[in-house]
Amino acid sequence: MIDIASPDDFGAVADVILSALYETYGARTDSKIEWQAPLAPGRGIFLVCAPVS
Repeated sequence: MIDIASPDDFGAVADVILSALYETYGARTDSKIEWQAPLAPGRGIFLVCAPVS
């Protein structure tokens, strides 16, 4: 769980998560990543995002 004090913190959280995936698990832009976020609004809705560098 990561507590976010303000919406401006989402970028910092994303940087930490993406760095961990890249450095620890070897994830790359063509990697398939699955996740579970049971407390997130809109559960069951899958979004597809284009990689951004």
